[in-house]
Amino acid sequence: MEQIIALKVDLENPDEARHTIDELVKMYEEDKLKWTAEELAEAKHLATQIMQQLCLDGYNIEWCRPTEAYDYKAVSVWLSKPDDESFKRNAMCCIHSTSFDTWIAKCVCLCRATGKDVPEFIIKKAGECW
Repeated sequence: MEQIIALKVDLENPDEARHTIDELVKMYEEDKLKWTAEELAEAKHLATQIMQQLCLDGYNIEWCRPTEAYDYKAVSVWLSKPDDESFKRNAMCCIHSTSFDTWIAKCVCLCRATGKDVPEFIIKKAGECW
């Protein structure tokens, strides 16, 4: 995504100009880490599909509510199957608080718990958040 900004610079105050440019770059970088509506919808759709299939296959899904520490939020999921006491699987997702979204975190947890690949758009913005 290319973004062009016209900026007037007072050449008599180069330090102020550098500061202004640094602030604009910082704002631009922060915006790159925000989830788009399409990404949020895709994560929610994938998570919902996985949960639906798990329910149809007879699995129990237990979520631990988001916890926060050191500027990060974490969510975890436990999968179990009532007719197979030996089957228990869990996965966790930990994302910086400024980028955290519940559906993104649920999508990561479910993908990891079921052995599916985490969508590339999530890894690109959040990194390997597990």
